[in-house]
Amino acid sequence: LYATSLAHRVYQTINKHRFADEARAARKARRERAYSDTGYHEYPRLAVQKLGGTKPQNISQLNSERRGRNYLLASLPPNWISRDVRPPLHVESVFPKTFGKRPGARDTARELQRFLATDPPANADTRHKRDRYLETLIDELLLFTSELHSLEPGWSASPECRLNRAETLWLDPWRGEIDEDFAQRRESDEWVEEVSHRFGNWVNAQLDRQLPVGDPEHRHWMDSLREVLSHA
Repeated sequence: LYATSLAHRVYQTINKHRFADEARAARKARRERAYSDTGYHEYPRLAVQKLGGTKPQNISQLNSERRGRNYLLASLPPNWISRDVRPPLHVESVFPKTFGKRPGARDTARELQRFLATDPPANADTRHKRDRYLETLIDELLLFTSELHSLEPGWSASPECRLNRAETLWLDPWRGEIDEDFAQRRESDEWVEEVSHRFGNWVNAQLDRQLPVGDPEHRHWMDSLREVLSHA
C-alpha cells in the first residue's frame, strides 16, 4: 500500500527546508558569501509526481492537502560532465541553432524527409516507419536535454541567456532549487505545451523544403513530444 502519511511528512519536511524564511536567508548568505548562523538543506534532482489530476481529493485527504504533489528523491549514479557541454547562450531558441545542428538530429530529419518525399502509401507500415524516425528525433532531443541538465543550476539566469521562458524552464530545471518563482512557473507545466509547439515547428521546417506539410503534421509532431515531456 502507498504510505500516504509518510509521503505527507516528507512533503512537509522538504517544503520547510526549501521555503522557510530561515532557509532562504541561509541561501542568500551563501550567494553573497556572508556569514549565517544556520545551515540549510539541498535536494538535488528533486522530482514531483502528481496524483489525482484535477481531483487530488479522490486519492486521499492528505493528497488533496498537497494538491496532488508528491516529492521523489533522486537515486541516480554519478554523471560524467563533459567539457563539451555548454549552455545555449545568445540564442532565442535551441531548435534551429543548437539542437538542429547536432548530427543525430540533422541526419534523422533528412532521412525522414527523404522517406516522405518518396510518397509512400498511406498505410500502417508507412505510419510505423514515419514514427520510428520521429522516435529517434525525440530520443536525440532527450539526450540533448539530459546533457544540459548536467550543467550548474541557474545557468539560464545569465544575462547572456536569451532563451524564451518556456525553454529555460525545460532546459534548466534545477534552477528551481535556488529560485522559488522559477520553480513555481515550472510546476505549472505550461512550458510543455510551448516547447512541444516549437518542436513541431522545427520538424515542419526541416520537411517544408521539399514537402507540403502543415497543421496536421505539426500537430502529430507536437502531440508526440508533449506525451513524452508530460511523463518525464
